[in-house]
Amino acid sequence: MHGRAIPNRFLRVNEIFDSVQGEGYWTGVPCIFVRFAGCNLNCSWCDTKYADEVNFELSPRGLFQKLTQWEVPLRHFVLTGGEPTIQDERLMMEFAKTMKAAEYTLQVETNGTNPSNWLGMCEWVTVSPKRKSKWYWEHADEIKVVYDDHTDKELIKFEKVSLPHSIHLFLQPKSNLKEEIEKCVKMIKRRPVWRLSLQMHKLISVR
Repeated sequence: MHGRAIPNRFLRVNEIFDSVQGEGYWTGVPCIFVRFAGCNLNCSWCDTKYADEVNFELSPRGLFQKLTQWEVPLRHFVLTGGEPTIQDERLMMEFAKTMKAAEYTLQVETNGTNPSNWLGMCEWVTVSPKRKSKWYWEHADEIKVVYDDHTDKELIKFEKVSLPHSIHLFLQPKSNLKEEIEKCVKMIKRRPVWRLSLQMHKLISVR
């Protein structure tokens, strides 16, 4: 399934909920999350493995209507997963165009492994790159690395392709663990172009 979209007549969604963005550049911003079902990777530290389950199958228009009729009238939408880019490319493009025409803000969270033209329709692209990620600098507005004892050499690779394009750089400790936070802080002091991203939603016990 690596690098391939799911061919389907509908977009496959795990859940939809409203909360505040808990990570990265937009931390603290109220938004509506659309968690798409399925992923093309299997990271050991992933905290959303439940997203493999499909709970809704919606057309692009059906998803648009569901979101714009949400009980909380927010205008910032976060497309996350799982991995949103494995959804059907044509359907995602249609959905993104519809949302953009209605002047909603789309932020997408992706692992950066699957090239997708519809990302260019989004106002903000957050890439959490993995070692198989190759294209992330083309669309990314921020790079959010879940810190897994990365070396300076590995982080320099991200810096070289990100900084010339003014892409924001974040290091995020695994699961907010104290020892992982300490590792991130130590690395950021050594490489101050990076900023610390904590999972704030977990710290304040919200979705």
